[in-house]
Amino acid sequence: MKISYDYTILIREIREELEEGILSLSDSVQILRAPDPLPGIGYYPIIDWYYDVNTMREMVSPEFIDDEEDDEERKEMVRNYFRDYEHLELIGVSDLLAEMEEWNRII
Repeated sequence: MKISYDYTILIREIREELEEGILSLSDSVQILRAPDPLPGIGYYPIIDWYYDVNTMREMVSPEFIDDEEDDEERKEMVRNYFRDYEHLELIGVSDLLAEMEEWNRII
């Protein structure tokens, strides 16, 4: 039996970050997994991701803000990050892509 999970959007986000040079395959990011596994297989899908801890610290600093709109987006991202922080797991970007591409199949 093959099980899949739709990672299309997350894969696209990571690939865009790689293309723009913001991330490299050797970098690490933090991922948030679903609180419950997929029924019958015990796999906890990845539901969101954040940059590594040092990058996130930089992003919460006031010097990072470009404009008022950026400030609102940043505030929401920071709120989400602190909400999720205790549940985050560190993973290499190449491992993240490999996992998502493996599970991103049609059943």
